[in-house]
Amino acid sequence: MFTDSLIRLAYTLYFGKLDPRALDPQRSFARTLDGIDPVRALAEILRAPSLAEAVEAYAPQLPAYRDLKFALARCARGSRRAASGELAGGAAHGPEEYDAELEAAVERYQRGNGLEADGLVGRRTRAALDASVQARIDQIRVNLERMRWVAQNLKGDYLVVDIAGFHAQLTLGGRVAWSSRVVVGRPYRKTPVFRAALRTIVLNPSWNVPPTILEEDVVPKLVKDPGFLARNHMRVLDFAGHAVDPATIDWARYVGRKLPYQIVQAAGDDNPLGRLKFLFPNPHDVYLHDTPAKALFEEPERAFSSSCIRVEHPLELALLLLDDPERWNAETLRAAIAIGETRTIPVKRRVPVMLLYWTAQARADGTVEFHPDLYARDAQVLKGLEAPFRFSLPRRAPDDKRHT
Repeated sequence: MFTDSLIRLAYTLYFGKLDPRALDPQRSFARTLDGIDPVRALAEILRAPSLAEAVEAYAPQLPAYRDLKFALARCARGSRRAASGELAGGAAHGPEEYDAELEAAVERYQRGNGLEADGLVGRRTRAALDASVQARIDQIRVNLERMRWVAQNLKGDYLVVDIAGFHAQLTLGGRVAWSSRVVVGRPYRKTPVFRAALRTIVLNPSWNVPPTILEEDVVPKLVKDPGFLARNHMRVLDFAGHAVDPATIDWARYVGRKLPYQIVQAAGDDNPLGRLKFLFPNPHDVYLHDTPAKALFEEPERAFSSSCIRVEHPLELALLLLDDPERWNAETLRAAIAIGETRTIPVKRRVPVMLLYWTAQARADGTVEFHPDLYARDAQVLKGLEAPFRFSLPRRAPDDKRHT
């Protein structure tokens, strides 16, 4: 029984208790023993001077995991205010004493919980404040499990998009080289969780309107407003790439049906993809891109897209990925964009792009940043954590060739 428990513990720390593929079969993250011989590993654990240290070596060796684990211990010991961190110094306030200190504390709490930091205790802020200590503990447990699922992938250079946190960052040589606010998919057009290798950058991209947007948005607009295409610099093409006169199409016929045409919006200032697109081939047809709608980055909850990711600072990211200062710097890249021609450029840094989903993260100052469960995914993970343990065989990700 002891040996069995020991194996289960090491397995859970290394892979996570749950098999994420059971929750989402389309996940594409490495899940391998990476050369570990289980029999030899067990013998080494049993011979180790410290059993606890030997087992802990199988847990993710990530500062983010360690900090979140410490936060879990603090949260389990503390009260609601200590857990959420909205008050500093243990100051006491009466119900009528909403002074500058308490307002600043509310703003800190709002920033740490993905809320608009306006210092006002409105409906959403009150709902977050009313979250119980147990709810926050469960939220941390869920995200520790998510880290175990992907820890093997968080090595070397990589670009991570935190969907629930509306944030992206590029890690190079063990440090954060770039970070940005992002806009992600609406709850009914979710941004998927997966990993793929970034390969090219497109300057002045045109936009092939996705089928879902065609069926749900564009065609209904065309029925009411035939001039919609011309005003938005859009063309209709057949699947052979030949232009089709939109006036010859009975758009009402295709409401709620698959459209046998493509609609393409030309590159330009009003193109939804902006001036830069970052491609990492994947079955979801998801990518990162610039956007003309810059004001949306000021929103605390930035779920406005149709599953692709809009990036606030794309130019800086492009220069880091091109990694060719003799040919590409801010001036030469802006000049190439200004020409207006669509151009595809291979990147020198073919980093893995990982779209992840964190609803709790520990910050450098020891506090925890909680995010709303945008796609209502936490409950399913928590349910699995409470269920009996089951082994699942590890496997390498389908496209894995050492993540290149």
